[in-house]
Amino acid sequence: MEKFIFGYYEGGISSVYMRHFISFFLIKKDGSKTGQGRRGYLQEGAWGAIHVIEVGPEEEGTAHYRLTSTVMLSLTTDNESSGTFSLSGSIRRQTIRIASGVLLP
Repeated sequence: MEKFIFGYYEGGISSVYMRHFISFFLIKKDGSKTGQGRRGYLQEGAWGAIHVIEVGPEEEGTAHYRLTSTVMLSLTTDNESSGTFSLSGSIRRQTIRIASGVLLP
């Protein structure tokens, strides 16, 4: 997992939690001047991602797979080339698929 986080996200902190038919995958990345994986002019900056995967029964022989992803971003800069600004926000997306298969208890 650590190689994936470093290779794809250039560092950060991640956690994975699993309980019954639900899983959580979390990533937090510090993009500030003092953070790991620095890239430029950010005075302060961070982003985080939360992915939740749920599996549940539907009709006989089918199950639903629900993926909910939320990404949060916050950044502040103050330098001559880009000026001073602060920006933050988040976005959430969800998708559901129904598939045949057997859910084991």
